[in-house]
Order: sequence, then structure tokens, then C-alpha cells
Amino acid sequence: MAVALIVMFCLLVISELFLRFIVAPSDNFYKQVRFYHSVKSVDIAAFGDSRLSQGFYPPKDSDAVNLAYASESFEQIAQKIDYFLENKKTEKIIIQVGHHMFAEYRFGDQRRQYDIFFQNDQPWKERLYLRDPVLRGNLLNYWQLFFLAGGKIPNQSNFSDNGAVLLDMQMTMPPTPKQYAYRRTRIKEHTLTDDYDERETWNILRATIRRIKAKDIPLCLVSFPVTPFYAIPVMELKNTRPAFDKIEQLATEENVPYLMYWDYYGEDTTYFRNLDHLNKTGARDFAINLIDDCGFN
Repeated sequence: MAVALIVMFCLLVISELFLRFIVAPSDNFYKQVRFYHSVKSVDIAAFGDSRLSQGFYPPKDSDAVNLAYASESFEQIAQKIDYFLENKKTEKIIIQVGHHMFAEYRFGDQRRQYDIFFQNDQPWKERLYLRDPVLRGNLLNYWQLFFLAGGKIPNQSNFSDNGAVLLDMQMTMPPTPKQYAYRRTRIKEHTLTDDYDERETWNILRATIRRIKAKDIPLCLVSFPVTPFYAIPVMELKNTRPAFDKIEQLATEENVPYLMYWDYYGEDTTYFRNLDHLNKTGARDFAINLIDDCGFN
């Protein structure tokens, strides 16, 4: 028993050191947390999930920052915005919205507690990295990557100086079998249940809009570009279009602009890294045009 406990303790120590000194430094979430806390005052702050994280790369002279992260639920986005409004300053805000933010997969148990990461005193710094549910849940995968990559954690993306997670690659056309498989996965993930319109998320979105407006900060809502390869089958799903109609109605009721830009690039896939995310070229091009379309120049 004593030997087993010692072995267990050693494994926990090794795992903690591995996550703290090998995994976290290359992990985009921890890069974004540090970047978030480095921001004090900007002209434009943009929030959302992976579509904005990878698809909004504004020029330096725009004084805009990308504070989005992949797979964030809107509850997490709203919490991050709350902390930002409380402790930092921005002249304008962009929020990415979409029907998929009301899909079942966005409400799983493996979610980080954002108060730990985005409060000014940053309690996460005093906690074990093993307590991070995402790192802990992927521990075996990290070890596998580490050994397969020859003693490092590979990261295909580049974290920019204004917070964008950039991937410099282009979607292959015509789609490959792998892309068709990925599309099936996305369609399944982004299929809304019939009770999607009863989620508390709608009230949180409305409350967030009102909180921003109460501070007299101009706000622009946007649904980011996707390819027809994704858009056509997803828009045919039962609840997709009604969800977008509800987003548009909410924006109208709250008197904020909403830009539905799914078909922004039409059939042109050169701006995409995959079926529903922009690549580095698209992120720069779209950011420039989005800032202008929001009236933020």
C-alpha cells in the first residue's frame, strides 16, 4: 500500500510539472489569459469563440485586441466581458454570435471557471494545473503528443501580438474525405435541440448587451464567415434559421447592429483554413472590413 501511494504521489508530481512547464506555456488558452491581463486600454475589444479567435487579426494601427478563445460558451464570454468592463477600458466592442452557441455541446461539464482566470488577482496562479479540467482531461493525449513530437507539444497556430490565434493554411477544394467527416461532426455538434430558445443563454446575451450600452460603449454583433460547404447543410437543419432570426430580433429590440456574414466570401475558400474558420489571410482581410462595417473607423 505504501509503495502504491508513493508511486501515485510521484505520478501526480510529474504530471503537475509536465502541465505547468511543458503543456501550459504552449497552450493558446494560457497565452490568451496572459495577454488579456496585459491589456489596459484599447480602442476596440473583440470577444467570441474560435471563429473570432482565428478570424479577427486587425492591423496594429487599429488599436484592436482579440480576446476570444475556442469553444467558449456564451456564459464564459459574458463573464470575461464583465471582468473586462470592471477593470479595463475600451471605446468599442465587437461580439461574435451564432446559432451554435446555443447547441448542447457548448454546455458540457469540462468547462473552466473563468472567475479564477480573469479576475484581476488571478487566483489560477496559486492553483495546481491539474485542477484545470481541460488540461487534466487531456493529460494522456498531451503525453502522447509529447513523445510523438520528440519531447515537445506541437502547436500549428501562431499567437499574434493582438491576441489572434492564426493558422496559415488554406482549405483544400474539392473537399477531401477527411473534410466530409469533419463536416458530419460539425453538423451533429451544431444541431440545436427543440428547447434551444428556452436556454438562459438568451437572457445572458441580452443582459450583456445592456451592460455594455449602459456604459455608452458602441457595440457590434457579428456572425463570422463560413463556407457554403458548411452553411448549406447546417442552414437546412430544423432550428438553425429560427435561431438566427431570434438573434436578429434580439439585436433589433436592443437597438444594436447585427451583421450576419456567413456568406461574406461566397464560394471563395481561399480565405478559410477549414469549412467554418478563416485562415490568417482571411482573418486580416475580414478584420479590416468588419471594423469599417461596424462603423468603428
